[in-house]
Amino acid sequence: MKGRPPKPLTNADFALACHADFMVFAEAAWAIVNPGKEFVPGLHMEAIAHVLEETERGAVKRLGICMPPRYGKSFLASVAFPAWLLGRDPTKQIVCVSYANDLAELHAADCKALMASAFYKEVFPLTRIDVRHTADMNFMTTKRGRRIATTVDGTLTGRGGQYIIVDDPMKPQDALSDRRRTRTHNWWDNTLTQRLDSKQDDVIIVVMQRVHVDDTIARVKAKGTFHILTLPAIATQDEDIPLSRGRVFKRRVGEALHPAREPLPVLEALREEITPAVFEAQYQQNPSAGNDAIIRWEQIHRYDPDRETFRSVPNEDYFVISWDTAAKTGERNDWTVGSVWFVKKSVLPPGSQRLRKARFYLVEIIRGKYEFDALIARMVDAHNQYRPKMHLIEDTLQAPALASALAWYHIHRTELVRPYGDKKARLYSQAGWFSRGQVAFPATAPWLDVLKEEWEPFPHGVHDDQVDSISQFLSWVFEMSENEVVSRSL
Repeated sequence: MKGRPPKPLTNADFALACHADFMVFAEAAWAIVNPGKEFVPGLHMEAIAHVLEETERGAVKRLGICMPPRYGKSFLASVAFPAWLLGRDPTKQIVCVSYANDLAELHAADCKALMASAFYKEVFPLTRIDVRHTADMNFMTTKRGRRIATTVDGTLTGRGGQYIIVDDPMKPQDALSDRRRTRTHNWWDNTLTQRLDSKQDDVIIVVMQRVHVDDTIARVKAKGTFHILTLPAIATQDEDIPLSRGRVFKRRVGEALHPAREPLPVLEALREEITPAVFEAQYQQNPSAGNDAIIRWEQIHRYDPDRETFRSVPNEDYFVISWDTAAKTGERNDWTVGSVWFVKKSVLPPGSQRLRKARFYLVEIIRGKYEFDALIARMVDAHNQYRPKMHLIEDTLQAPALASALAWYHIHRTELVRPYGDKKARLYSQAGWFSRGQVAFPATAPWLDVLKEEWEPFPHGVHDDQVDSISQFLSWVFEMSENEVVSRSL
């Protein structure tokens, strides 16, 4: 006797499934938060969803998740999960923390858009956003539940919650700075952990990529009170990771975490592209003391200045001058440095001439101690010689005056660049350009020995102005290449 065919799912059945199962809800929510982007399911997402559900059930109260960037952790932890929690209990008090204000705003806006959708209202008919109590990053339900957004540098005075979700508390550049790491650790110990309504019953979740041997995850692991889910991009051991409904994610040594998105050949190429040490930390979740290594002088690629011809080509090849200026000219004061760069994209095949694939040639180091008027004259001379596409000027107290004075000479292509992190962190964060051979110094130049004398002991030498000028240019290139990727995707 044949069994009856299963009944087709109705909208009500699907709504119940979303209400009961966080992963089902998150997959459906993806299209609302990321319209036009395909959801590529992966067992790693189910593993994260399962352990997040464990916190809602009370089985886990301190949770750390370590995984590579761009694998969906922010969508799951900072957007979909708070919405799901508030749907199941509209009185929940949730604090979501990001390292930067723009990320905090983005995640809050995505969560709010999800909760305002018709899909969400069908799944959770009793949870509604109270339009009388909503701000750019914070909102309240009609049952007085809340999602509060803040940053690691933000304040939580007078605020607290039953859930605190911390999403990437450290940028990779921050992690290389002893001062910034210490500040983050102090914030965690003295501010964040004090904001739980009940330190015994409430939940702290931190999700991040590993960035240093002494990052936030390292600190909470040392406490011994956190359940840690570690998901390296390439499995380093055989492991059975629990999933919902008694299932298991069987990972075996050498397997990619999400082969449909980043198969092994892509990951291996990425390992070389971003340098092995960075890959081990951010993708393999295995930071080491190698993070403190300096880019070695002998490993920097060289070019023959007698064979290279630098000629500007519109929309392809151009000069950029990066200025690190000093306000005083005393014997013990810093030097003013301008590093002259030639950006060459014409070496790439037509249609693939993206900045992130270009080559960057250090053409000249301008170095001296100049009073203001003499500095302007030197900058104008350099402009007339190279006709750069942009003058990058470190955003110091005198930078606006320099830009204004250059404008008087009809030099308007200037950009004030604000340095981020300490000097060592700024250089190390751009190490990938060097390891990929995209940065080249001349094989011979009259100023090369002086640069070498500063480079090799950096950051412990007497001066570091030349290195700062170089890292400023490469940081600018990185930001421009990121904007290029965004504009192409739009």
